[in-house]
Amino acid sequence: MQLPVHDPKDADRRSTEDVRALAIAVQANLAQLRTTAGRRPNLAPHLRGIDVPSPGAVRAFRDALLTPDQLRDASDPELLLRLHETWGHYCTFCWAYEIESRGPGLNFAAIPPDTPLHCDTALHAKEAEVHALLWRLRHELRRRGVPVPSDARAIEGADDAPATPELVENLARRIPAEALGTPVSDAADSDLLLAACQHAGMLAVLRWLRRPGIRWGDEVLTRVAELPF
Repeated sequence: MQLPVHDPKDADRRSTEDVRALAIAVQANLAQLRTTAGRRPNLAPHLRGIDVPSPGAVRAFRDALLTPDQLRDASDPELLLRLHETWGHYCTFCWAYEIESRGPGLNFAAIPPDTPLHCDTALHAKEAEVHALLWRLRHELRRRGVPVPSDARAIEGADDAPATPELVENLARRIPAEALGTPVSDAADSDLLLAACQHAGMLAVLRWLRRPGIRWGDEVLTRVAELPF
């Protein structure tokens, strides 16, 4: 069933112009990250499937752009975390548009500024799904005692009262999450971290789209609650 498209002029939604502008900035970041990672032999295997064209000039949301120093000075693990977080940003913007060709490779600079987005019902449902998956990934990281690098702090934190261990474990078993194609329980620690960063990036975009009063980069965009739903 096709959900109705929300009027882009409604006050409780981001304008289509702002959405496209931030999507272009995210696309530029991803293109730069892919180029930087491609120059490092150890990272080449991680680039398969991450295809993105350069959007050209970025005229808005320039404060969201990664700086040359950030790209140059990042270690290989730090660059991978940032790459997967930004890939999550980019793929979610691709999904958000009501167009047929919205998969990887979409150039946001080439689509009309008024291209419609999914309605709030669809955005809310997707946000709930991504939050639950990120919660499951974070739970597995905590269960294993995997230390979270400073560049991945967005996947930590909780904003609700603690739940009982029994309830948490029961909920975790109900969520069939994967980390880069492998079931969470079987995934390597490094893949769990990368998948968590990717889902944090996805959650940030979905919340930013639905909450016009929150600026891009605010920590609330990636905050994970104590329970998944």
